[in-house]
This record gives sequence, C-alpha cells and structure tokens, in this order.
Amino acid sequence: MAMDQFDRMARLDELRAQVRDGQWQEGVASANALLEQHGPQREVYLLRSQCFSALGLGSLAEQDRESAERLTEPSPGRAEPPPPTPTTPAAAPGLAWQPAAEGGTAPPGPEPAMGAEAAAGGVPTGMALWYDMAPPGRQSRWKTGFRWLLGLPHVLIVGGPGVGLGANSSDGVLGSVASLVAVFAWFTILFTGRYPRGLWGLGHLYLSWRARALAYLLLLREEYPPFGEGEYPALFQMEYQERHSRWTTFFRLILAIPNVLVFALASIAWAFLMFFSWVATLFAGRHPEGLWRFHVGMVRWSLCLQAYLLLLRDEYPPFGFAGPIGVARPPAGPAEPVGSPAGPAPSTA
Repeated sequence: MAMDQFDRMARLDELRAQVRDGQWQEGVASANALLEQHGPQREVYLLRSQCFSALGLGSLAEQDRESAERLTEPSPGRAEPPPPTPTTPAAAPGLAWQPAAEGGTAPPGPEPAMGAEAAAGGVPTGMALWYDMAPPGRQSRWKTGFRWLLGLPHVLIVGGPGVGLGANSSDGVLGSVASLVAVFAWFTILFTGRYPRGLWGLGHLYLSWRARALAYLLLLREEYPPFGEGEYPALFQMEYQERHSRWTTFFRLILAIPNVLVFALASIAWAFLMFFSWVATLFAGRHPEGLWRFHVGMVRWSLCLQAYLLLLRDEYPPFGFAGPIGVARPPAGPAEPVGSPAGPAPSTA
C-alpha cells in the first residue's frame, strides 16, 4: 500500500512538472495513466483540464473540471490549482493542427478543410478522430513472443498494420465489408449529401475494433482486446458527420493519393521498427518509449486515412502521425475505452 502511494505521488509530481513546463500532450498521457492506475483524483482532473485547454480542447477541459467538482476531497497535502481559463496558446508540440479554444481565436497558419463549421462561424472544440492511450509498463515476455499468434483471430477480422481498400490483409473480413459499404455510401452521398447512419456504424465498429487490435498486436498495450465493442485501455473517438461534401466525395480516391503514397513510404520504416520493438520488448520486458510513441502515431495516421477513404469523415488526414482531425464530442472523465459511435456532429458542407 505504501509503495502504491509512493508511486502515485511520484507520478503526480511528474504531471505537475509537465503542466508547469507546458508539455501538454505528455501531461494528458500522464494524467490518463494516473486515473487508470489509481482511480479518480481531483487534482489530476484539474491538471488535465489545463492541458486540454492549452491544446484548444475546451469541451474536454470543461468535462474534467466538472469531474473534479464532483470529487469534494482535494489531494492530501496539496492545494488545488485554480480552474483554468481556456486560452489559445502558441502551437503545442506534436499537433499538426490545434482547434481554437472556446472563446478564443484560431491559431495562425492553415486550417484543415472543415466544411460548413467554419462557414457557419462555429468554433471547433474537439476532434473528429482521435486515438491515444497510456504506456503499458512492463510486459510478459512469453505473451510478447507469441503476440501475433495470439492476435491472429483479430487479424483475420480487422486486419494488421497498414491501409488497404478491402482487397488485402490490411483490412480483414470486416474491413472488406466496410469497403463495400463505402461504395454504396459513395452513391448515397452524391445524391443526398449524407452517409446513412446505420451503415456508418459498421465503419465505426471496424475502426474501433481495429484500433484495439493494433494496440495489442504492436505491443502498445498488453491486455487482450475484446471481440467487437468492449472496454479497453485505449481511447478511440470518431464523430458522425451529418452532411458531406459531394465534390470531395466524388474525387475521394484521387485526393487521397498523395497521403497514401507518403504513408506507404513511412510504412517501410514502420515495418523495420515493428520488428525492432518486438525484439527489444522480448528481451527488456518493456516497449522503448520513443518507439511506442512512433507506433501510436502511425496507427493514428492509418485510422485517420482509413476514415477518409471509407468516407466516414471529410477532413483530409494530416501528413504525419501526431495530429488529430476535425471536430468531435469529447469523452467524459478519464480515458474512455474504445466505444460506440458518438452522437451527431455539427453539419458540414
């Protein structure tokens, strides 16, 4: 019990230092780990809300402040920090694009294609697609050695690393079905401007299941993923888009070519680093932190690209593996398990 308390205080000090030094993304990851391992803590929610505010995620910050208010007991021996005021900081490290904070203005530089949100004057406060998790800590060597054999059932259903179009092992059976559904949705969007909500749910199921499976296969987490929907210590967030752009839908495959080519080149290095990470984890019992972050980013990039190719979102995926896309409803409380589709998003052209 004493060791557990010591670990909690050490991690909390690290989180305070990250917030003080402006390491917003690292602070979110540390807060997620604290909440996962030690349960709800008022100060952790407040510190994470500061990180979310600095990253322009005003709604996420507000939810953390509400969670903190529900916990009446402050952390022992520590005065609670004042509730943060949403601001629009300079570019936070690791984000390809940061949405404007609530009540603030958009950061300088080019913004992603956002359809009618910008035209309507709305200020985005979340993300259309996001994927993140806490580091796994020590891992079982025998599970690491047989990871791909253990994960083979998931590979057959949702595929392995990479991005395909329903015709290779990168998709799996469910991915092939989602690709066929996207063909039907292509015609539907051209005529109605909408992706049928029921069919969109199939694409969301595929990507959320795939997000969990890749976390396990690439040694990002050690917990075995559930089949279908279920709790898992990773966060996957994707918002349903009410209306889609007809012209970007019509030319979707052509528009995606540059991003697919860059991703394919990056995937060559990714393949070598997957093997190196497997060997390192097998001998050391831990996933090297730098490689772990790289793999999380590559999976996030692949999910953004697949959401674009499957017509689930209109926002063009970032060239790289650090950035989110678009607008979404934030999850409540600590890092949510990969879950069911979120509710309606603001309309887009």
